[in-house]
Amino acid sequence: MRPFQAPLLLAAALLAGNVLKLHAQPLTVLHNFSELQGSSPSTNWDGAQPYHTGVTLSGHRLYGTTYCGGPNGSGTAFSLSTDGNDFTVLHAFSNSQGSAYTNADGEYPQGGLVLAGDTLYGTTLNGGTQSGGYGVVFAVSTNGAAFATLHSFDSVSDGRNPAGPLLLVDNRLYGIAEVGGTGDNGTVFALNPDGSEFTVLHALTNLEGDLPYAGLTLSDGTLYGTANYGGAQGGGTVFAVKTNGEAFTILHNFSSAAGPAYTNADGIYPEGRLAVADGRLYGTATEGGPYRRGTLFSMSTNGADFNVLHAFSGEDGDYPLGLLISGGVVYGVTEAGGANDTGTLFSINTNGSDFAVPRHFDPVNYSYYTNYSGVNPEGDLVMEGRTLYGTTEYGGAGGNGTVFSFTLAPRILSLNVDGGDVVIHGSNALAGDTCVVLRSADLAAPISSWTPVATNVLSASSFTIVVPNEAGASFPQRFYALQVR
Repeated sequence: MRPFQAPLLLAAALLAGNVLKLHAQPLTVLHNFSELQGSSPSTNWDGAQPYHTGVTLSGHRLYGTTYCGGPNGSGTAFSLSTDGNDFTVLHAFSNSQGSAYTNADGEYPQGGLVLAGDTLYGTTLNGGTQSGGYGVVFAVSTNGAAFATLHSFDSVSDGRNPAGPLLLVDNRLYGIAEVGGTGDNGTVFALNPDGSEFTVLHALTNLEGDLPYAGLTLSDGTLYGTANYGGAQGGGTVFAVKTNGEAFTILHNFSSAAGPAYTNADGIYPEGRLAVADGRLYGTATEGGPYRRGTLFSMSTNGADFNVLHAFSGEDGDYPLGLLISGGVVYGVTEAGGANDTGTLFSINTNGSDFAVPRHFDPVNYSYYTNYSGVNPEGDLVMEGRTLYGTTEYGGAGGNGTVFSFTLAPRILSLNVDGGDVVIHGSNALAGDTCVVLRSADLAAPISSWTPVATNVLSASSFTIVVPNEAGASFPQRFYALQVR
């Protein structure tokens, strides 16, 4: 296998102080969703505005949904390869009809997909065969040849407007409906992959939480989820329930935001799906916190030891959503904020150390809402090797969102001299990376001509590398870069 070589990410000149010159981290747009045409409905060929969806990854192929657009204007299920080729519309959802807003297959998918074998499972926010068009659970084959509606929601008995990705455990699908149920605050439900044995595991009351937007997470036979509003103080909740519907428990009530600044200690309105690692839950509150831009939090699976790992300030992101944990590092996105107020991709160790923003999403042309990277990244990230994949709701060449990839590579955060040694502090590595420090007197020289001066195997995302005998008053200006092999 040919060694992976990271591009020149950051160089530092050692002369009259350390001058740091940062280069953008590599983001690639794999697909731009095309412009919408017409109105009522607005249509295109591929779909538009993947909303809170992210993508599912299997066998070098990505699968996802768009909220609207497509040939009928009601959204699509799609697939494409991880290199961006062979984009395929697997299913174009139809329009609901009449005063009952019904159709056969649902419309406006608002959650990601879960894969089992060669079948994908998902939900639509509206449509279906029940009067009112309260949404469906559907199945579609990975080649798009077969589509089935597994369940149509009727609002009162089972909930309405299912959202967030489904969870497949032991040949059973688990999900949430945003509203409806006996308390009209949403439900947690389960059904078999063929649509049989649909069961409401729990109907939320307002004190337990209201509007559970995100999907569920499983750990040791227990489902964990969030409710965006409600709870004892109105700021939303984190809850747990057994897969059989027993032992529903509130693990955390988010406090109310106070004053004109709308701030609090822990955040409000958790809207993203929880992640779990080593007996702890990790999640985001989209607003509130000390700077009112949301928080990243963790707690034990029994609700104890709640900690705010990071409070977003706006400059580093605003409205945090999707999460992924890999190798002791939490990766996530914020829908807004950052250098251009178009969102960020962030990383932080699970212990709360070494927060970094490896990518600010690009400025947007507000006349057409277009840019390169996309605007408003949302939904869970997925990872293959050292590459992250995700979606943006808007932006891109067509203004209707993108599917993107982002390659993780070590970056230099700071550089200093200690005696005769150069000390490099960095982040964004993967445990096990073999990292080579390269030196050159000419920043413009091709990377192949730079001189290797140190090689280290990195054990964590954050790292320190000491390059001995590299500094001295009589030394010429030197530049340093990192390369992964």
